[in-house]
Amino acid sequence: MTVQRELTSAVPHFTAEVRPESGGVDPGAAPVATRWTAHDYTLEESALVGAAVRVARSLAADLMGTGISFVLAGADGRELGRFAESAHELDTLDAAVPATAGHWTGSTVSEWDGPQQDGAFPPPGRVHGRRRVYVAAPIRRETEGRVGLVVLAWTRGEPNPLMEPLARLVAHDVELALAEDATRRAELLTQAFSSRRRSPRPLVVVGPDIVWANAAATQVLGPVDAAGMWDLAQALVHGRRREATVRGPGGQFRVAAEAIRDCGDLVGAVLNLAARRPASRPALGWEGLTATEKAVSDLVASGHTNREVGRELFMSPHTVDAHLRHIFRKLDVNSRVDLARLVGETYAARDHATPRQ
Repeated sequence: MTVQRELTSAVPHFTAEVRPESGGVDPGAAPVATRWTAHDYTLEESALVGAAVRVARSLAADLMGTGISFVLAGADGRELGRFAESAHELDTLDAAVPATAGHWTGSTVSEWDGPQQDGAFPPPGRVHGRRRVYVAAPIRRETEGRVGLVVLAWTRGEPNPLMEPLARLVAHDVELALAEDATRRAELLTQAFSSRRRSPRPLVVVGPDIVWANAAATQVLGPVDAAGMWDLAQALVHGRRREATVRGPGGQFRVAAEAIRDCGDLVGAVLNLAARRPASRPALGWEGLTATEKAVSDLVASGHTNREVGRELFMSPHTVDAHLRHIFRKLDVNSRVDLARLVGETYAARDHATPRQ
C-alpha cells in the first residue's frame, strides 16, 4: 500500500496564534499556533477548518511539550492548515515537511480506513537530528463519507505508541464538532424560515442542501430548483451579480438576497421576491390614459352626455365625471370641445401612420 504526498506549486502561508475567545473555552488554555497552507476554502473546507480550530484549542494543553503537531487535509487530500503548540514547533514541522500547497493522498479512499504510519507518508528521515513519524486518521460524516484527514506529525525520537489512538481521537473530535456546526447552521436556517414563512410576500430560504419556500412563493414559482437557487444566492451575496430575475407561473420576480452567516461563513440566504411590473404608462398624453378613460373619451368626443356614457359603460354619471377630470388633466384640455378635437386629431394621425393595404 503506497500513499504519497504530491506537492504542487508553493503558496504564501502565515502563522497565527489562535487564543480562546472570551466566554468560550477555558481562558487559561494554552494558545495554538496555526499556519494556513491553502486559500479559497470551499464551504465544506471552511466548516472543517472551523471545527479543527476548536479541537486544536481543546487539545492545546495536552499537546504541550509533546512535540506532536497535526496537519489538516480536505476530502481530496489538499492540505488546509497546520497546528502546533508554538510557532517554533511549526517551523520544526515545516523543516520536516515543507509548508507548500500539497495533497496527502492515497490511491484509493479505502486506504484511509485505518491509521497509517511511517512509510505511508514522506519517508522517515532525520531532520535536525530528529526522526519524523506520521500517523493519520480519516474524518468522516455519516451522509458524506470521508470529508477530511488528520495527520499527526512527531519529530522527537522514536514513534510514540499513543499516536495512533490520539489520531483517532482528534479525528473523532473534529467529526463531533462538524456535527455540532451542522446542527447549529440548520437551526439558523430553520429560524430564518419559521420567523417569515407566514409573510404575504413570496420568499425562499436556501442553503447548500436545502430550500424552503413559503406559501406565497410556492404559488407563484411552482417547484423550486434547490441547486439553482443556492447558486443564485451565492452570486448575489458575493456581488458576482448585481440583480437577478426568476420566472414562474406567477410571472417574473426580482430577487434580493439577505445573507445568513455563521462565524462569518455564508451558510444560507433569504431570497425576497418582488413582482416585476410592466413598464408604466406615461403620466400625461393619450398613452397615459387607461383603457376606461379612453372609452370615456371616445364617447364624449362623439357627443354623448355623462349619463349616456354611464349607461354605455355601466357606471354612474358621478364616476364618468371623475374620469373626465382625470382625462382633462392628462390631456391638458379644459372642455369637452377641446377633448373632441384632440381625440379626432389622435385617430387621424394614427390612420395616417398606418399604411394602407
